[in-house]
Amino acid sequence: MDRPGVHPAGQRVPWHPSLSVAIFGVFILAFKLRLIPLQGYTPPWVDFGAYVHKAIWPVFINSIYIFSVIARYTRSSLLEVMTQDYIRTARANGLSESRVIFRHALKNSLIPVITIIGLQMPHIVAGAVVIESIFNIPGIGQLVLNGILKRDYLVVQAAVLVIAMVTVGSNLIVDLTYSLVDPRIKRA
Repeated sequence: MDRPGVHPAGQRVPWHPSLSVAIFGVFILAFKLRLIPLQGYTPPWVDFGAYVHKAIWPVFINSIYIFSVIARYTRSSLLEVMTQDYIRTARANGLSESRVIFRHALKNSLIPVITIIGLQMPHIVAGAVVIESIFNIPGIGQLVLNGILKRDYLVVQAAVLVIAMVTVGSNLIVDLTYSLVDPRIKRA
């Protein structure tokens, strides 16, 4: 008898948070309400409207976990900054609450949030493997999965190299973004 979450050979099946949201969403939105297509892919240069219609749900599923992580870190970082002396000084000077939050607090709380955004790039790629499998979308996730199943090591190595380059590139962009948010970094 098969146990859920365990492969018949005894290995544990990986579970991504996007997987459960995708499955329930497909069941409700595709089967019951018929709002989204079940699977498939149309290139944007063939029919842009069909591309957007088929890509909305997979993009949403792949980003919902990342947005929740970013929202949690933004909230905790903002709560930490709101207790600083310069925030009390800005309020004492008569600035409106929205100006205190958006001009002073949010700008100073963005450094850890930007770091988290850059660190989420591998999760986006890992989520893409799951999402591409569920929705039958050709992409780098399907390429890696097919390369692993067919034991085509050169394809897997090339895909891992591309994923690593995207991760390093996103970290470079994060480092360059620090200087836009915090002028003290620009001087150093």
